[in-house]
Amino acid sequence: MGDAAVAATSSIGYIGVGTIGFLLDERGDFYFMEMNTRIQVEHPVTEIITSVDLIEEQIRNNILLASGSPFVRMDSHVYTDYVVPPSYDSLLGKVCNIL
Repeated sequence: MGDAAVAATSSIGYIGVGTIGFLLDERGDFYFMEMNTRIQVEHPVTEIITSVDLIEEQIRNNILLASGSPFVRMDSHVYTDYVVPPSYDSLLGKVCNIL
């Protein structure tokens, strides 16, 4: 699964931290389920296994992943110093293909 995750992210030129989810069947075959392109609650497990501080590496490498790219737009109502209320709608942003 690790090799498949690296191959998938490399094939699309992804740079940064993320989580890839797979489903595993009783035969040991696995199937891609999702990719979350952000730090997740699981990231400390990766840090323990690899002895790499993921946040420190992103800062050290000056990785700031800007929202959007050509023909892609990121829409959100979140702004600097925005406070997410305790009963928030989990949709804090959405990615739009504007082709």
